[in-house]
Amino acid sequence: MRPTILCAVLAASPRASQGCSLTASSNRVEAGQSVELDWSIPGQGPLRLEPGGLRMPRQGRLIVKPLATTTYQMSEEGLSGPPVAQVLITVLPPPVQ
Repeated sequence: MRPTILCAVLAASPRASQGCSLTASSNRVEAGQSVELDWSIPGQGPLRLEPGGLRMPRQGRLIVKPLATTTYQMSEEGLSGPPVAQVLITVLPPPVQ
């Protein structure tokens, strides 16, 4: 099952969070494994994905390869405040041999 994190509503934004989501293909992986992020966030203007500071469209997909446990966050570009969406990817330690 894909973990889904529903988007929060920014205090500075009048839009509702209805229909807003950020999902990950897996929320637990080994270091270097790929995870697909998939999102749809209503509104206008670009978003900023952290970590990395990437400018992203309101809807899309991205493959990431976290090396450590990481929280990926989508924020409204140009606005301060909490992220509008986030998902935690836990990177598991290598198996004991």
